Amino acid sequence: MHVLGDCDLEDIQACMQLLDDYDTDGILDHRVLGDFFFKGTYPLKRDPELAFRLYSMAENDPSALCSMGLMYENGIGVQQSIPDAARCYGKAFELSSERAEWLLTSLCIRCGDSSPLL
Repeated sequence: MHVLGDCDLEDIQACMQLLDDYDTDGILDHRVLGDFFFKGTYPLKRDPELAFRLYSMAENDPSALCSMGLMYENGIGVQQSIPDAARCYGKAFELSSERAEWLLTSLCIRCGDSSPLL
């Protein structure tokens, strides 16, 4: 199945135009596409499920992993799963993301675990 799933042609064309405007070297960036659909960057409609699929294709991108973690943590576009959120944050932290360290520590505190999951 095509990653853009049921998007209509106008959405795909708008997405490609946004990528052209954003990405000067022509490389498709799944994290950036995920951000477009998560936020509903005009003229695209907000689509958290599609954003999650795009983030999951951005292998080893700490920012995409943090976004996936937040989506898991809050049940946005996916079934809420604190363990999956922690795994995403942990993997991003392993990739040297300071944001992931903060998100993972905050998650541990909110869940009543005073010891970090690292």
